[in-house]
This record gives sequence, structure tokens and C-alpha cells, in this order.
Amino acid sequence: MSAALKPRISAQSRPRNFREAADRVTVLANPARSQAGQPLTGLVELNRKALTEAPPRHLQAVPSTPTWSRRTQLLAAFNTGISMLTSLLVVTALGGYGYTVYVDRQLDESSAHLNSLQRNGQQLTTMSEVLKNYMAEQAERPSAGLQPPRPTNVIFLKPAQRRTSAGTEAPIPTEAKPASRLAPLGY
Repeated sequence: MSAALKPRISAQSRPRNFREAADRVTVLANPARSQAGQPLTGLVELNRKALTEAPPRHLQAVPSTPTWSRRTQLLAAFNTGISMLTSLLVVTALGGYGYTVYVDRQLDESSAHLNSLQRNGQQLTTMSEVLKNYMAEQAERPSAGLQPPRPTNVIFLKPAQRRTSAGTEAPIPTEAKPASRLAPLGY
């Protein structure tokens, strides 16, 4: 504080109660009501001291946070833990429900696709049998020009030369087989 303000702040100039301090603050807010020659900064300093040194008797101080007993602290920690566990269980239940709904939809789509494939397979089998039956009926007609197979029309082929892994041809065994034991190798 400046030396010029010290004489003005004395025991007589201090407010005696809260109302007097509030009046001085009002003087600060309205400079027209301020006392002549008294600087505003001095009033601010004076009002600060008045409010901090002499609290009004009809106002009570705000109590600080109470200290909790060990039992209350344990109950609070238990409550917090139970709340977190409950939240975790709810999230897990919702995730499990979502997963079962997802799996159920996938299963429905897959079974619908499987049913479609089975229907298509049955239709293909039916069409194949119908075509076989139609071809058999066409073959039985004399106008088709088909003849039953005869042994004279069978073509016999000689086996090709076998190649070894080195790329050279392996000799074919020259065992003479009787003609009656020869079987057709292809058509």
C-alpha cells in the first residue's frame, strides 16, 4: 500500500459491519457518490481488508469437505467398482446380443443360398435325366441311323512310347499277346 493511503486507513475508517463494507463497495461502483479526494484504489484496498478481517456475524463460513471414515471410503470404492462391473456386463451383454443377431442373419442368408443351390442341383439332375431319356428314345428310332456296336467296328490302338524322366524313350516290351486277349483302348 502507498504511504498516502496509510493515514486514511485507521481503526476509525474500518467498517464496523458488513453493511458498511457493502456501502463502500457501492461507492466504488458509483464514482459520483465517492468522497472527494479519496482515491478509488484506496477504497478497493480498504474494502478488501474490511471484508477479510471482519466477517459479518450473521453469515457462517462454508464448511470444508468432511473427512470420511475408512468404512465410508470402502463403501464408496465398492460402489464405484460395482458400477464399473455393471457397465462392463451391460456392454458385454449388448455385444453378445449383437453378435448373435449377426450370426443369425448370416445363418439365414447361408441357408437360403444352400436351399437355392439344392433346388438348382435338383433341376439340373432332372434336366440331365430328361436329356438322357430323350437321347435314348431318339436312338431307338429307325430313322436315327444308329447301329448297335459290332466287334468288327472296334478300333485298337497301340500304346505310345513311354518316356523316362531323362527325356529318353523307354523300350516297349515285345511280348506277343494273343489277339483274343486284346481289349480296346479307346473309341
